[in-house]
Amino acid sequence: MIQLTHNLDLKKLNRAFLVFLKCRIRRYRTKRYKAGIAIVLTLLIGTCALTTYYVGIGESGIDMMVAARHPVIVNAAEPEIKTEPTLIMEDENMESQIQYKAEGKKYATSHKEIREEYAISHRNEESDLEPLTESPLPLSDIYAEPDSLAAFKCYYPDALDYTWEIYDQSTDTWKRAEDAEVMEIMDELYRRVSTFLVPADKKYGNRTIRCRAELQTQDDILSTATLHILPAIKEITAEEYISDAGKYLSAREIPLQVRYQDGSEDTVTGLNGLYFLEKEETSEKETTDSGSLTETITTVITACDYAYLCGDTEGTLRYQSKAGNIDIPIRLIGEDKIPPEIKEVSISDFEISTVDQPVPVTVTIMAEDNVTAYPNLQYAFFPEGDEVPDEAWSDQSVITTDITQNGKWIAYCRDESGNTAQEEKEIVAVDNKAPVVTLSLENEAWCTENKILVDAKDGLSVEYCYSCPQTGEDSGWCTKDEFAVSKNGTWIVKVRDAVGNMTEEEITIDNIDNQAPVIRGITEKKGIEEEKITDE
Repeated sequence: MIQLTHNLDLKKLNRAFLVFLKCRIRRYRTKRYKAGIAIVLTLLIGTCALTTYYVGIGESGIDMMVAARHPVIVNAAEPEIKTEPTLIMEDENMESQIQYKAEGKKYATSHKEIREEYAISHRNEESDLEPLTESPLPLSDIYAEPDSLAAFKCYYPDALDYTWEIYDQSTDTWKRAEDAEVMEIMDELYRRVSTFLVPADKKYGNRTIRCRAELQTQDDILSTATLHILPAIKEITAEEYISDAGKYLSAREIPLQVRYQDGSEDTVTGLNGLYFLEKEETSEKETTDSGSLTETITTVITACDYAYLCGDTEGTLRYQSKAGNIDIPIRLIGEDKIPPEIKEVSISDFEISTVDQPVPVTVTIMAEDNVTAYPNLQYAFFPEGDEVPDEAWSDQSVITTDITQNGKWIAYCRDESGNTAQEEKEIVAVDNKAPVVTLSLENEAWCTENKILVDAKDGLSVEYCYSCPQTGEDSGWCTKDEFAVSKNGTWIVKVRDAVGNMTEEEITIDNIDNQAPVIRGITEKKGIEEEKITDE
């Protein structure tokens, strides 16, 4: 057991251990933190010693060591052998395995007992949480050492039912899986996954599995996979893994370089019993009766089926087997090549000036990204064609700037990987130019009524006024770019923009004829002689 040669305050030691247990109980009530290795660091401020407590769930039961700065000496003997079965890992999202701690017992209990424990730890809890991803989980090959339990999984978002079968080589037929071997679990991504538990047994060799997913919106999907039985594993290494950022990566997707006890080597993707190790620290502070401040830092390492790819991270994989755990360092690189999506760009109201000077405005850019968190996005607003300097990028989505020129301005949003999205806005802040006006008539031939057509070009909205001094007509200011005329004359057309810049043009209309002809007489021809008929 543990021998201490320094008179530590046992009351403080007990308090630290109780704090640890309290943290562990609270963790056990959550979905993601079910077990692992806990390290409790207790800082005794105001005392002569800095004491560290290590508490963990090891392969031989619960191990506890107490280490401290001099003059404490710690001698850790072999821990007690536990006689009750203990879960190596109790995370509800992993293929848990049972190991007896009593001497003479072998690695696993019966497959029936393992399935029962798996069903308990993977209980199908009701949850209102939406899945973190709707990505399907197709059936895939699994590689496993003998005497382990392989969990084949299948998921499609619109699946109504799953049917599992296993190929029986002795009868050359497919046999439906037993109900006790199939269960629906909620995985770490809150997806309801159909799972088929198959023992890896040398006497059966490699086995073929298939699953039919009955889908609601399309034809059924029938997929097949193989359970490969591996020799005893000695060593596992992994090269860096690069994929698209913003997705959840399964440990089974990572190719591994496996070296076996017989000296052979192979590359394996889909290794059973492989998990990511996730580390989390929490801190609790407490003031003792004597006035000393105690800070307890709890580190929980959790085995997870999935890791979220984002940036460049150093991680650890753990392979769990009957021979013990193998920890595998791995570098995970999530390459983000997708720019943010700008949802909306709004510009505050401002008064257009006729004086050539900067006009202050407030620009609000709403955007989101598949990888970069909203608070970490950067924004800019510049005229089209101008390069955005590094110092001009802002982490605030609301930007106050001066409009120094009319024309197109670009709203930018940049994520942490440098991907940039943009949206243009047409802005007129300073206007001292009158509209450009072209006049024309609807009819150039004789007509009883004509129309004046106005083509006005300006950066702002415009209005029109039509008047004829000869006829005394005046339309007043209106928004119509055409005006019906029934009398000949010279018409004056005025066009002004929103800030008062005005253009005046004239057009003469002289092809309107709305008077009927006057008959002066009628001549009738008879033969070669003409007889004149008058209206008398």
